[in-house]
Amino acid sequence: MGTLSRWSIGDRARVCRLRSMGNWRPRGTVEDGMTLLHSAPMPGPRSNSKVSRTRALTWSALALLLLLLNGCEGPVGLNVEEVRVEVRAALDAYLPQLALAYDDMDPSHLADVAVPKELAHVQLRVNEMAARGERIVSAIQQLTLDDIRLARSTAYVLTTEVWDIELRTIGSDHVLYSYPNTQYRVRYQLKLDGGQWRIVFRQLTETEQQ
Repeated sequence: MGTLSRWSIGDRARVCRLRSMGNWRPRGTVEDGMTLLHSAPMPGPRSNSKVSRTRALTWSALALLLLLLNGCEGPVGLNVEEVRVEVRAALDAYLPQLALAYDDMDPSHLADVAVPKELAHVQLRVNEMAARGERIVSAIQQLTLDDIRLARSTAYVLTTEVWDIELRTIGSDHVLYSYPNTQYRVRYQLKLDGGQWRIVFRQLTETEQQ
């Protein structure tokens, strides 16, 4: 299983400084509404002047001081460690409801934890399974947050998850296939909406049956 991603103080201070200067962006491409999670700070404008170098050193010192005292905060005053706890709580609430949505074939179970776009995506999957006469019965066994990045009021998250999954026929408990202890690597996009983190997108990237 993965472990929580940790930046060095120097890396986090550099990210904080660049965020403060408005130059930090998550790096990746946009696919089906999902911004890829792996990101890095973009360099700010280059200058050879002594004043610019002095200002850069000042930004670094201030960012490091804030990091040591309060932790790294995002562009809208979001504390990374606090957000990590909140995002974990959001996923803990979302994943059982996702399992229930597929079991009942009713995405409305996600209404309180996800945005309408995610409900529509799950509805599409439910329709595909219904056309085959199938439904999924599943239970989350383990969730690990491997990485979390912030950009404004959006969180990009990478997790490792272990699920027990059964594929059954609709209207019966007949098990077509069983996949116990299946490990997934999953990418998420969440947005802060009215003080609550909601799921915008979920994408499986790797699967491994233990």
